[in-house]
Amino acid sequence: MTETPVIGNLTKQFDQYYIPGTEELDEDEMRLTFLGTGMQFPRKSQAASSVFVELGNGDKLMFDIGSGSIANFNTLQIPLGNATKVFISHLHTDHQGDLDMLWAEGLPFGRVTPLEVYGPSADYAALGTKKYVENMLDSQAWDLESRKGKVPTSGAEILVHEFDYNKTQVVYDKDGVKVTSFPAVHAMAGAVSYRLDWNNMSLIYSGDTKPNQFMVDNGQGVDVLIHETFLTPEIMANKTGMSLPVAENVVYGVHTPPRSAGMIFNLTEPKLPVMYHAFVNDDTVGPIFDDLRVNYQGPVVLAQDLTTFNMKDGYIIVRQAQVDNAAWPVVPESSAHTELSPSHGLPSYLEDAEVPVPGVNTELHKQ
Repeated sequence: MTETPVIGNLTKQFDQYYIPGTEELDEDEMRLTFLGTGMQFPRKSQAASSVFVELGNGDKLMFDIGSGSIANFNTLQIPLGNATKVFISHLHTDHQGDLDMLWAEGLPFGRVTPLEVYGPSADYAALGTKKYVENMLDSQAWDLESRKGKVPTSGAEILVHEFDYNKTQVVYDKDGVKVTSFPAVHAMAGAVSYRLDWNNMSLIYSGDTKPNQFMVDNGQGVDVLIHETFLTPEIMANKTGMSLPVAENVVYGVHTPPRSAGMIFNLTEPKLPVMYHAFVNDDTVGPIFDDLRVNYQGPVVLAQDLTTFNMKDGYIIVRQAQVDNAAWPVVPESSAHTELSPSHGLPSYLEDAEVPVPGVNTELHKQ
């Protein structure tokens, strides 16, 4: 949903839709694709929060990986070993719920190096990103051990980069790519927003937050400001059956309604503001824009899943991706032949219970 598909002057031709695998990025170009734009109720039409960023220097970064978003990522047909950097804004499941699946699917399908997860601390170590990842890996112990000796498992490690949530700081700075974290105001301590700077281009990903001065300070004049924009309390109550007081507590208490997002857009003046984190239905789009226009009259995009942005220092173009919903994994040949770990195998009474089938050699995986 967009009122302005192009900002600036295009210097190259683009098809009407982005079709993964058909467009090479220029060395000075950035592409970001929404893998999830919904809320804590994943739908077939909208996964939970996630934005995937590809840079012309080959770097790939994922901001949040909410429940359901991994299926949209897989339609991009990118080798899993090429997508190993995840920046988590906070630990609600609609922002981290598919991290376990990204971790797990990489083992049989070509990731042979560790995942790197960046995320905030909290007031207690037990509530921080490091502890969350440790607990997740503990819960997946059977999954990992059962795969050893059958598929490569060298990509099972997760390197956690936990940083203080309560200050503005650079948390990633490599090859000219800089990611800055700054505090978000959401639910309780331990939520952040991110700013990405590369090649004279900038974007902000808010995660979940109420309108706040940290955003105003860090968002001045960015190219793309992705800011959560919830449904109004009235729509939430009407569409879900939630009581209006509870809906007001959710929307006003821990999120950003459209008119508040409009205020932030006015105060930061990005080249292109982007709203996400609302259910996009035929009967919700109009009210979202009506509420936004109370405080903001400029260009804006309401993102859907697989809304894609191509950016250069000079233009931004917005399209929808057309994807293969039955896409296959892409396993590079170099990863496919990685050495296997020793297998745990099965107890003899289970091995002996196997029914042999002519032409099926089940001895290959046994070590």
